[in-house]
Amino acid sequence: MKKHLLVLAALFALSFNALKSQITFTILNTSGSNSITCATPTINLLCITNYTASFVTYTMAGPSGTAIGNNFQATLPGTYTLTAFSTSMVNATQTLAIGINTQAPVSAVTPTTQNITCSFTSVTTVSASATNPTSNVTHYFISPLGSSLNIPGSFATYVPGVTGTHTHVLINNVNGCKTNKLFLVNSVSGIPSLSLSCPQNFTLGCNSNSVCAVGLFGQSTVPFTPMSYTVLSAGSTTNYITNSQNLYTLTTPGTYTAITHDNNSSCEARVLFSISSNTSSPNISLFTNTQTLSCTNTLSVLYGISTSPNTTYSWSIPGSTLNPNTYSIGVSTNASPNNSVLGTYSFMVTDNSNACTSETTIVLYQNTYPPNALISNAGPNAVTCSTPSVTLSNQSTTGIPPSTFNNTLPVNVLYWSGPSTPTSSGNSIVAFSVGNYSLLVQDSNNGCTALATYSLGDARSYPIVNSPAGPPPYCLDPPTTSVDISPILSGAVTNYTYYWIIPGAATVTGQNTATLNTNAVGAYTILVTNTVSGCTTSGQVLVTVCTGIENLIVSARPFVLYPNPGSGVFYLETTQTVDAIMLFNAEGKRLKDYINVSLKTELHLENEPAGLYFLYIRSKDGNTGTVKLIKE
Repeated sequence: MKKHLLVLAALFALSFNALKSQITFTILNTSGSNSITCATPTINLLCITNYTASFVTYTMAGPSGTAIGNNFQATLPGTYTLTAFSTSMVNATQTLAIGINTQAPVSAVTPTTQNITCSFTSVTTVSASATNPTSNVTHYFISPLGSSLNIPGSFATYVPGVTGTHTHVLINNVNGCKTNKLFLVNSVSGIPSLSLSCPQNFTLGCNSNSVCAVGLFGQSTVPFTPMSYTVLSAGSTTNYITNSQNLYTLTTPGTYTAITHDNNSSCEARVLFSISSNTSSPNISLFTNTQTLSCTNTLSVLYGISTSPNTTYSWSIPGSTLNPNTYSIGVSTNASPNNSVLGTYSFMVTDNSNACTSETTIVLYQNTYPPNALISNAGPNAVTCSTPSVTLSNQSTTGIPPSTFNNTLPVNVLYWSGPSTPTSSGNSIVAFSVGNYSLLVQDSNNGCTALATYSLGDARSYPIVNSPAGPPPYCLDPPTTSVDISPILSGAVTNYTYYWIIPGAATVTGQNTATLNTNAVGAYTILVTNTVSGCTTSGQVLVTVCTGIENLIVSARPFVLYPNPGSGVFYLETTQTVDAIMLFNAEGKRLKDYINVSLKTELHLENEPAGLYFLYIRSKDGNTGTVKLIKE
């Protein structure tokens, strides 16, 4: 038994935080014997494991048949195979050999019959000897009254002081096997009867069994004859005491003589009997697969074991009156994650034969503290045009208080989630989209999880340029040689920078200001940048010759545009070779370019909205001009 308990203790000493790659289990023989004997006809086998990755069940196959569970009984000798199965398909197998020792001892008893008279000197002592084996044996002489005298050793004697059939029992103390022999005592001289009783079968134990109340009852062969009763202890010199008391309280183990005396005839019935002492507490062991529960391992199984026979189990469970007569109970984590002590659990074994008890306790803990989930970033908490992305990092810490449980392992990322962001298990992510981000983390110390959220703002502020419409075209008519142009800016205009994109070879001043001075017609683009957010908005400003092209044409060859106003298709005719035509709307936005046009060109504006348009015309010889076009 000690060997099994040491193996079991070593098994549960393993670390349950380690990853289990295979099942290891222990076969505990709770019968205390590796062989089937007369005292142990059934071998009880209990399978216990520390494997927590998945549920484990067991099967047994052998001479006694097949069974499933984790508690098995072997009733035949041979080899038994026990296999552990898990739902994760990780299995393990062990074999166990069960022997047998049921050889009964050999005894000799003499005489096997005799006649006695009223005189006690007529009784012949009965001798009994053990011939095989001659050691580790005990003799029991059982009188017809039911009382017994037990004598250890290879040889024993017995004085039968009552009539009837007596029994000699020789027990092999090694295997519990016994041999019975009978011997008869007769009488014709009126010896009274005698009967004995003791509630716990003449054995002193604990608690209520610490006193043996021996009751004597006798009856003369002549009805209604008064009787006397005596109980003599071993070595007593008093042979007879007249006493009507028939109840004796015995608290000391030893050999006693019970006497029933017929007061008329003075005939007596005598019998030797033994009071044994058995105050040994049952052996007891208490194990658990883990003393500290966590979010990873939420169940602790307590195993209470006793190899003492004829015992009853009971448990004391905090907050419950449950006292199950079972060898194991399950304990789960409770709903209070900050309560690290689950409670003290007691296991008690009571020996039903002597009322002696053994008790052991264990304190169970739970480490279910959630981690402190936290998302942080090293920069701004919003995206801008100059900072279009933000790195979010896991800065979570363990929630396990110092000096309680191990808290040295990291808090790891299980997953990230957020708008337009792929799920990631890395320690950080790059966030491009505004919105709410979530982080689920797990504390490696206890397997507990927690969720953190982070709101990423939008700090992209664009300048408002030419919205909803830009300025009308600026006029550059001779003799004017330059003009100041600027866009229409709305809203706050602080922290702005400006840059103009100029057409051709125009000569300008103020290219980095909101107002540009230029000496050439054309479409000008301004870039307005908010220096705080880095956002840029562009706008167009048109410079034209507002009085028409009459003063810029060569040799009085005019440009003719018709119909003007019109509703869809316009025609431009010229006698001068035209190099390019550009169409602008009233806001100065360049809509179309016509390159290498003919002397008559179709201009399609069916898909353009009604309004004022400008045709910028450049001839082959470098002359330019602007014609107004009105679509109805």
